[in-house]
Amino acid sequence: MIRNIYHLALKEFLHIIRDRRTLAFLLLMPTALTVLFGYAIQTSKVSNIKTRVIDLDHGRIAEEYIKDIRTADTFELTVQSNAEPSAVKQAEDDLQHDLIKAFVVLPADLTSNIMEGRKAEMRAVVDASDTFSAPAILRELHGVAIRHNLKLAAGYLLYEGIVKTKEQAAVRVQPVELQTELR
Repeated sequence: MIRNIYHLALKEFLHIIRDRRTLAFLLLMPTALTVLFGYAIQTSKVSNIKTRVIDLDHGRIAEEYIKDIRTADTFELTVQSNAEPSAVKQAEDDLQHDLIKAFVVLPADLTSNIMEGRKAEMRAVVDASDTFSAPAILRELHGVAIRHNLKLAAGYLLYEGIVKTKEQAAVRVQPVELQTELR
């Protein structure tokens, strides 16, 4: 039995070695398919995510955050300005019915907490049923929050007179710059 398998394998091996087209097909097809599927399943960017921002604060900080989130091309943004707390329940229902993929709630005391030096918390809810886009949405929302915090910190340094220009403030609030290389 083993001897028959050996002779069959030897016959096929010799057939492949002698036939150049079969050998080329055997060597090139896996490479070509890997490259083709690599381009087809490209996971670099998520965009046009239906996102709702519910502004319960109606203050300057909330307006600045909305302006910052508009700069991200990831979101197809709908803003509910001057919203009531019932808008949050409506957004949760819309999320359940796949009308939106994410929503952000800017709390009523956002501007007052920040202006008085207290910590302020925003709420972001993302539909986790799509395991590909949910982490990308969260990553982009975190990036927007970080950029917004840097602007707030730079504005504080300018307001307190610690620095004279926006450029100096930017260097003070972001002292480490990451230099990257691809090799």
